[in-house]
Amino acid sequence: MNQINIENTTDDDEIDIGQIIHSLWHGKWVIIISAIITGAIGVTYAILQTPIYSGNALLQIEKKSSGLASLTGLADAFGGGESETPTELEILKSRAVIVPTIDKFNLEIVAKPKVFPVFGAYFYRKFGLSNGIAKPLWGDADGFAAEYAWGGEQILVNYFKVPAGLYKTEFEIIKGDGDNYAIFLDGDELFNGLLGKLHHIESLNMDIQIGKIIARKGTRFTLKKLDKILVIDELVKNLSIAEKGKKSGIVNISMLGADKAKIKQIIDHILSTYQVQNIEYNSIEANKSLEFVKQQLPTATLNLKKSEEKLFEYRLNNKSVDLSLQTQQLLNQLLKVEEGLNDLNLQEPEISRKFKREHPIYIEFLRKRADLEAKRDEINVATNLIPAEQFNIFRLQRDVELTQKLYLQMLNKHEELKIIKAGTIGSIRIIDDTVVHPRAVKPKKAIIAIIATMLGIIGSIGFILIRSMLFKGVESADQLEDLGYNVYASIPLSLLEDKLTKLKPRLGEVRVLSDLYPEELSVEALRGLRTSLHFAMMEAENNIIMITGPSPAIGKSFISQNLATLIAQSGSTVLLVDIDLRRGRLHDSFGRKANPGLSEYLANAAELDEVLVTSKIKNLDIITRGKCPPNPSELLMGKKFDEFCEAQKSNYDFIILDSPPILAVTDAAIAGKYCGTSMMVVKQGVNHLKEVELATNKLALSGVEIKGYIFNGISKKSSSYKSQNSYYQYEYK
Repeated sequence: MNQINIENTTDDDEIDIGQIIHSLWHGKWVIIISAIITGAIGVTYAILQTPIYSGNALLQIEKKSSGLASLTGLADAFGGGESETPTELEILKSRAVIVPTIDKFNLEIVAKPKVFPVFGAYFYRKFGLSNGIAKPLWGDADGFAAEYAWGGEQILVNYFKVPAGLYKTEFEIIKGDGDNYAIFLDGDELFNGLLGKLHHIESLNMDIQIGKIIARKGTRFTLKKLDKILVIDELVKNLSIAEKGKKSGIVNISMLGADKAKIKQIIDHILSTYQVQNIEYNSIEANKSLEFVKQQLPTATLNLKKSEEKLFEYRLNNKSVDLSLQTQQLLNQLLKVEEGLNDLNLQEPEISRKFKREHPIYIEFLRKRADLEAKRDEINVATNLIPAEQFNIFRLQRDVELTQKLYLQMLNKHEELKIIKAGTIGSIRIIDDTVVHPRAVKPKKAIIAIIATMLGIIGSIGFILIRSMLFKGVESADQLEDLGYNVYASIPLSLLEDKLTKLKPRLGEVRVLSDLYPEELSVEALRGLRTSLHFAMMEAENNIIMITGPSPAIGKSFISQNLATLIAQSGSTVLLVDIDLRRGRLHDSFGRKANPGLSEYLANAAELDEVLVTSKIKNLDIITRGKCPPNPSELLMGKKFDEFCEAQKSNYDFIILDSPPILAVTDAAIAGKYCGTSMMVVKQGVNHLKEVELATNKLALSGVEIKGYIFNGISKKSSSYKSQNSYYQYEYK
């Protein structure tokens, strides 16, 4: 025996994962189509976007040497010997280095061909600059498309000066005959110019010189002048300068841009400018030290000459006096101290130029000099104990030897600095020249396509879930019964019916689920409906049954044709009539043509025996809708339909009318007046309670009472049929 058991396991506090999955599965085509559309948009966007390339060069920043050994040691002792790379990196990005590059390549001037909106830039890039000039994508050389650049067009602006108030203002240049061109502003022509000639526009205080234009006559270009500060900021933003490793002195300089040739030119020029400035700076340092030594040399020469003359005169006027061993030692010590002091005095100008007096290196320098001066004072005190004659010769000989050593130091330093100045090469060495990668680093087409597809999927899922929450349809028969509606049957969703519906109709082939698959669970539920309907019709005025619903695509025809088939199989004679004269498809399930049908009969264009068809199912006759008429409601309201219903009531045990949705058209309200029993189909998750209530009230206003409701399309999950509030388990026994 076939039996349907319904088990209710409602839990209002739980999140219904199954219902979420059902909603997503129900909207799977929305998700798939959204993913395809957004993925295609992402791919198109990535293809049309201007590719961005990256170029880079590698350089080494060597530690600078002061040329003074003791100063270098002093700096090393106090951290002054650390890597100078961070300082040099800031210099690389300074205006002193960037501005010459901007001036060299006129980066303040933006002049480019005008391309067709959206996709014109793609065709311009693909054509290249070495293949001549591309023809317009459509039209001839005088058409609308010819105003745009399609590939190969070029413009070179040598000089362009405007007042600050016109910065970022876009001018338009139109190529004329030969070397002529015209400049427009806001659609108004300013003047006509000649290539290679400097023009001055008095009204705008503007100067312009265009070097060349390669384009068809009438091709448009855009031109604007940017604020240099903004250009500097933009160039620095596109530059990436970073040290590779810690204190390695190896620096990578890279740049992003759309023009590969310009990337290489800009990086090369920045490095060249940086190198030249570095060499000039080092040369200036050496030159300052050389000038200082030059100033000291004449004084040292004169002092040496005077001290030698004094010693010579003393020896002439006095007999020779030999210095004792102790005096000679004091003299040697004094000479060494004075030599150290003199060396520090030579270093002081350079130290004072590089460091403040509060700097640890300068403080250590002063301490070292103070120690030597104290040592010198100590030796001078010791010399006071020397006899007068020895002291005089000691003093004179000390002066000679000190001035001689000072002179030699000055002379050696002079020659050393001359060599340093002549051989200055700077502390910057380019290891790898600029190379621009042939592949674009942006946009990442695959990533964009994936992200766009994922956004489409996520967006469509969100839309489906939000729609499910905000516009939630009836999910269980309990919801209808809670409002007092009598539910005659709950029909599970049939996958086999979906397959039958998708098949292309064939003449003569019956595709009714209850005839082809009598053991399908949906058919078993319809048998229960047949039984319930049999008892309900005992009190009905006649044997005419109308099947309607609130909205389209909820399974009214499915219920009608299968219910009619099951009643016919039980031995009763049944007439199934398709009264949806607009969109009825009942004829497809029975392998018939739509016409001639009911519309022809009601319009007196055909006789009853022409439209009444005996189906291949025993005891079942059908009448199709016929040709779609312009006035279906008027036909149903006519006397002919009334006579038809009255005549056929005695010819059949049951007459089933498959009507259109009541909220869409009023046909069901018209036909319902002739029916003893009216049933309304409500589909799970599609029809809302408000919608069902509105449909019921609309029929009631026309005097049509709904005897019962058929809850259709209950979704199947595993072995149970589950809605958000209830689980319906159908067990086939």
